[in-house]
Amino acid sequence: MACREGLRRAVEQGWVDIDVESDCEVLGTALNGENGDGLEVSRIIDDCRNNSVVRHIYREANNGAHREQNTQLGVVRGERSEERSEGGAFPAPTQLLTLGKPAITGPVRSGLMMVTKSRRSALLMLVEERLLKNKTEEEKKQAHLSYIHKDCISNILARLPADSLHRSRFVCKPWYNIVQNPKFIDAHLQRSESVLIFLKPNVKESLHPISKKLKVGENESSYPYPMTSTLQENRNTVPVESKLLDPNNVPMFGHPALTSPKSSVQFMEFKNGGSDIVEYSLSCLGNNIRATCNGLILLDNKLKKGGVIVLNPVTKKVTDLPVGTLCHQESYGLAMSHVTAEYKVVHLFLDRLGFAGCEILSLHKKAWRGVNGPSFGLFSNHRFGYAPVSAIGALHWMPHLKGSNYIVSMEVDKETFHQIPLPKSCGFHDRIIEIGGSLGLVTHEGINQIDIWILKDLFGEGWTKQHSITVDTKTDMVPLCSLRIKGDIIFCRMKGSSLYAFDFQQQQMTEIGKVNSSVKYLPHVNSLVTWVQASEDIFD
Repeated sequence: MACREGLRRAVEQGWVDIDVESDCEVLGTALNGENGDGLEVSRIIDDCRNNSVVRHIYREANNGAHREQNTQLGVVRGERSEERSEGGAFPAPTQLLTLGKPAITGPVRSGLMMVTKSRRSALLMLVEERLLKNKTEEEKKQAHLSYIHKDCISNILARLPADSLHRSRFVCKPWYNIVQNPKFIDAHLQRSESVLIFLKPNVKESLHPISKKLKVGENESSYPYPMTSTLQENRNTVPVESKLLDPNNVPMFGHPALTSPKSSVQFMEFKNGGSDIVEYSLSCLGNNIRATCNGLILLDNKLKKGGVIVLNPVTKKVTDLPVGTLCHQESYGLAMSHVTAEYKVVHLFLDRLGFAGCEILSLHKKAWRGVNGPSFGLFSNHRFGYAPVSAIGALHWMPHLKGSNYIVSMEVDKETFHQIPLPKSCGFHDRIIEIGGSLGLVTHEGINQIDIWILKDLFGEGWTKQHSITVDTKTDMVPLCSLRIKGDIIFCRMKGSSLYAFDFQQQQMTEIGKVNSSVKYLPHVNSLVTWVQASEDIFD
């Protein structure tokens, strides 16, 4: 066995002259070509002789001195064809192989076969051969796999919905690095379409629920909300406030945040000529969304009086803010500074005399600081009007519900307030909204016309009329938002709570669904945006 393996190795490694030293008579007979027919070793030697010269050197079994001299050199000697010297002499053996039993002191047993040099070198060579083989096989496998450049993968991932993208970040390490990159998050944000976010009240179900009676011709699908409780339907819903609780201090019988959420966080998306309601699997104790910006929303913190919460409903990242100035009339805004790339929470509040104060909190520092508020009298009737709109680097308030002829704007970077005149006095159904990055004013002219005014800069050319809608308009149509990608404007008709979308390319007004008149809807965009600095771990 040792001889056979030694010869096989010698031939595979290209030896052309092989000397075998042994005291075995059978092996000597086969090597000398004498009466070797039928012996397995003879057939092996015959195969070797096709490409190599095999010679036998006889050694006495008990020749200790001779054995000791050859202990390290072994008994199979040979050279590769390219290693023969010019004079024809054979150099020293070049291979490090040991097969069979190692050399031992004392008599050499019959049939003992040793092959060049030490066992240690043989193991090293075997390891190298196996590594080379594995490397070759791996290269062959890689050659059959189609290679996709990192930029192509990034471009594909940027087109995924935010929730799918958030789940796919753990597919592999390269995807994780792409998805958490701030530049990629911004690129995905620019491709994301607008939605309407809202809080759906949860209706507790009694032991014997009584269904609401429908009028003749009505059916359950005509209502924007199902009639059964959502608390039992959505068992995987996560209470937002539970992320703010210390798990070591939760009461034995649970906390209200975990057992009695009042609202579930949902959004309405617009596609294929209709509208769909989608859940975030989130619930909260509050019933009011204060503001939105780039995928972040501002909620009331019912665990802390006067507190607010910043939440990304896609990543479910949440943080609570310290309590600011307590008052009865207040308004919150959320915006990003284009200079520092930090998100700021703006808190306006009125005192009993009508003076407006302002404090601002940076989400990087999480500390309120007072700034000069708007001039006295800009907000009359002790109200702030509608929720502010973020556009052209500022937050904008329409101070009066009806009859406003100006807006109050605060520059996010400089944190200064300005009074901006409107092109006309606004009616009860007129609103300001963000349109394509600019500030838009939607006004009604008579019964059958809606005008769209655009302001591109606070201190530029002023308002310009860009569109006039004269198709299927109603006087009670209130604009809710403008779609970032498609460009349609979404209207809600006060009578009947029907939703309409106006397509500027087709010049067509289409009914796309219904809303709940008692629920507040705000423009939103699903994204992976975070307020945490890039150097920190931004994922749960």
